Amino acid sequence: MPEVVTEPDQRVALLEVWKTFEEKYGTHEDAAKVQDMMPIVSKRRKVDQETGQTVEGRILLCRCLVC
Repeated sequence: MPEVVTEPDQRVALLEVWKTFEEKYGTHEDAAKVQDMMPIVSKRRKVDQETGQTVEGRILLCRCLVC
């Protein structure tokens, strides 16, 4: 089964490519601006009520003021 790519995952991938570009061709300040746009990744665990197993997931917390 193919992996489902969500919109937040696409945003993170785009920011990572942009950051790499700025690190290679831009200034340190440009790369720092992109780094400041990167979301905070938080891991989350919860217990599945049906199986009793622990399920791990992740949450992307946006740092921008627009969201």
